[in-house]
Amino acid sequence: MKKYNKPPLTLQEQLNHIKEYYKIACKNDNLAFFYLKHHNYYRLRGYWLYFEKKGLKATFEDVINLYDFDNELRLLFSKYLQTIEISIKSNFAYTLAIKYDNPHIILDDTIFKNKEYYQSGIEKLKQNFNDSDEIFAIHYKKTYEEPLPPIWVSVELMTFGELSKWIYNLNDKDTKLIAKEYGIKSAHIFKSFLYHLTEIRNKCAHHSRIWNKSFSHKFVIPRQYKEYFDNDTYKLSHTLLVMKLLLDKINKNNIVNEVIELANNYKIPLNEMGLNETTLKALQ
Repeated sequence: MKKYNKPPLTLQEQLNHIKEYYKIACKNDNLAFFYLKHHNYYRLRGYWLYFEKKGLKATFEDVINLYDFDNELRLLFSKYLQTIEISIKSNFAYTLAIKYDNPHIILDDTIFKNKEYYQSGIEKLKQNFNDSDEIFAIHYKKTYEEPLPPIWVSVELMTFGELSKWIYNLNDKDTKLIAKEYGIKSAHIFKSFLYHLTEIRNKCAHHSRIWNKSFSHKFVIPRQYKEYFDNDTYKLSHTLLVMKLLLDKINKNNIVNEVIELANNYKIPLNEMGLNETTLKALQ
């Protein structure tokens, strides 16, 4: 290991370095200064790296075009992920409360597989509840004696990642009941879908690059789609499959067409997102 000794650079020095070292031309220096100041050199670096690795000539404006596309893409995915999250929270709470006729079924560890995971989850949920300044949480704490509100209230205190962990630890029979609402017969496949979407949701929430990303949280590809999708490298095409399958059972959506339209507007190659003739056929 060595000591980091690179000095900080002014905006002008950053742009000079981009032009001279990376051979990226710039038609509008003021635009470049704006993006370097408000969007960070290091964040933008991930976008001209694409052109660099492909051996493509690019201008700073090309980099910004790609950056802006990725930003709008995250907003689009975030919108639909919100729809999925709210729906699954609702079905998780409703299914368990009705089946066990128990508003506080979340406090019953017998329906969960791993007691250590359960204890960790319940402690985090109680912390979320105690720290919450939401009106419903304040009202419940003043009115009732139970350590947590009913499950249909408690789910509103969970992040998507926490919800995914609760369902991961839930017994398979109950998980199948929830998955059935989305036309999925396998508890394992449903849990793997949520595992994958957690990564996408986190990247969107933290403004990370997603457009040509290969994702590490893989899911089980349903048998009828295995011939269409690579089982080794998971791109946005894979994410679209999961989201489309879930969204088709929630409300009418055009997420695939919206992604294609957005990419065409910015002149972005679809194949970099894993969208090609084969995967698009499966997504229609």
